[in-house]
Amino acid sequence: MGTLTARDRLRLSLAGGVVLALASIAAFALHNVVLDHTRTDRAAQAASLLAAPDEVVLYVHPGLRNTSFVEPMACALRQILVAPVSIRELAIPLGPELAATPGALDASKVADRFVGATAADGSAHTFKYLLMQNDLWEAQRYVYAKALEDGTRRDHGGLLSTVRLEEADADSLRNADVTAQRASKIMLWMILRGAGYTNAQGCVLGFHDGKPADIDATSGAFCEWDRTVLVAARIIRADAGSNCPNLAQTARKAD
Repeated sequence: MGTLTARDRLRLSLAGGVVLALASIAAFALHNVVLDHTRTDRAAQAASLLAAPDEVVLYVHPGLRNTSFVEPMACALRQILVAPVSIRELAIPLGPELAATPGALDASKVADRFVGATAADGSAHTFKYLLMQNDLWEAQRYVYAKALEDGTRRDHGGLLSTVRLEEADADSLRNADVTAQRASKIMLWMILRGAGYTNAQGCVLGFHDGKPADIDATSGAFCEWDRTVLVAARIIRADAGSNCPNLAQTARKAD
């Protein structure tokens, strides 16, 4: 056998390096395929545990002083959710018999009245929400909202109070835009909670009952894992976005 020259050894070394590089790339690609497959399986399994709404109905109480935010909020929800979103009026009495404090209503008592008033509407998978002006009181504190799903009832829906979501020092159109943005985040949290999704990673679903500024600071986008699961469950759209008009900007363009 002849002796390998330095050039021959270099060629063999380069060839070996190429083979190793290709093997590494193939192993990395296979690893990613396995991870993607595993992730898809996990997402499908999580999605199978959820119950998507057939429709979402927003009931507007006549005591709601400023309703300008309702349509922009509904627009935002329609662009995110697969289920249709409709708006209705509902005049249920919210009298002193529901009071928890001199200035707020007992959220549980209001929820019971709301459930009774809408029991004949829709199907078992109709998610119903009452939009109201009155302050709500629960667990010794004021709350923006109350989800009906609390382990004691099977009704899907909730209550949303706007009195603490409004921007008091803003003009009416800017106030409506701010209220719509804040309310839509809370509504998404309630709707997805009603669907059984209670372990969100955060982002737009990182809702907490702090100050309005805390809601503003919450991202308007879905975390990647949440989006993957909720799209698989056909609860949110794969192309979910928000192209709804801003009321204040629209008014300025019209002037």
